[in-house]
Amino acid sequence: MNGASAAGLPDLRALLRNQAGKQVLLRIRSKAGTTRDAIVVPQTQAQEADLRYHAWELERRHRVEQAGAGALGYVHLRAMGPEDVAQWARDFYPVVDRQGLILDVRHNRGGNIDSWILEKLLRKAWFYWQPRLGQPYWNMQDAFRGHLVVLCDEYTASDGEAFAEGFRRLGLGKLIGTRTWGGEIWARPPTSS
Repeated sequence: MNGASAAGLPDLRALLRNQAGKQVLLRIRSKAGTTRDAIVVPQTQAQEADLRYHAWELERRHRVEQAGAGALGYVHLRAMGPEDVAQWARDFYPVVDRQGLILDVRHNRGGNIDSWILEKLLRKAWFYWQPRLGQPYWNMQDAFRGHLVVLCDEYTASDGEAFAEGFRRLGLGKLIGTRTWGGEIWARPPTSS
């Protein structure tokens, strides 16, 4: 790597120390003995953890798609910040017409968009159009009409907890999982003095 030999090193990662974000030249030898050069850019541990998290999320989505034979959707909300609105849109709208939807807020770190997401889930179709040809469609665009569940765990925190509690109190569906982190105690109704 960058001219240094990895031969005899107990851990190749030692050569990558302090190289994150920098181009590194690797000379790669195949089992057959041929060599080739490749330029790579090592990632930080945080970037690797992020990739692993996305892989975890994608695997769950695929499992739901497969087990539900296309009738169930899956949306994972890693956090509830303004930057997560786009993620919600990318994941929710393609499955808005499914018979059921699993909303996964396990490991959710919080934020401040719980009310915005709950608003989207509260939309109800109240009128249907029937064209001469084709399927009927409802007037309240993107109103989810199927069954909803929320998955939560002890790592669901802050606004993730507020979302789960709002989901429960509004009667949108079932909560499944374990007790959440417990930081949502601030979100209680006001008391009289």
